[in-house]
Formats: sequence, structure tokens, C-alpha cells
Amino acid sequence: MQAKPCGLLDVDGYYDSLMKFLDHTVAEKIIRAEHHSMILIDDYPRGLLVKMESFRAPLMKKWLELGNQ
Repeated sequence: MQAKPCGLLDVDGYYDSLMKFLDHTVAEKIIRAEHHSMILIDDYPRGLLVKMESFRAPLMKKWLELGNQ
């Protein structure tokens, strides 16, 4: 599992449409809310860095265990 966040610097709302799309994918159960929470977004570099420094990866069960196929 990926344990590092993805940071987006949202200058002038550039990523608003992408985030709405990703919100929709969570609502439709295409991606997990825990994965969505790994996308950190802020308008300012300092705010984004603070979010990234304090980020803790969510604990999740795997959907598929290799030995249980």
C-alpha cells in the first residue's frame, strides 16, 4: 500500500474540478475515502507543507489477500 500523501498546490482553485470528480468517485464507491484522504490540498505552499508533515497514513485492510484467491 502507498503510505505517502499526494500534495496539490491549489492556486486560484485550479484543482477544484479534479477534487469534485474524486469526491464523486468516493460517493460511487470507486475509490475508498481513506485513499481520497491521502490527497492533501492547500492554497499556500506553507499550508501544504504543514499538512504533509503532519500526515499519517490511514490503516486499512487489503481488499485481496494473496493467499486467499
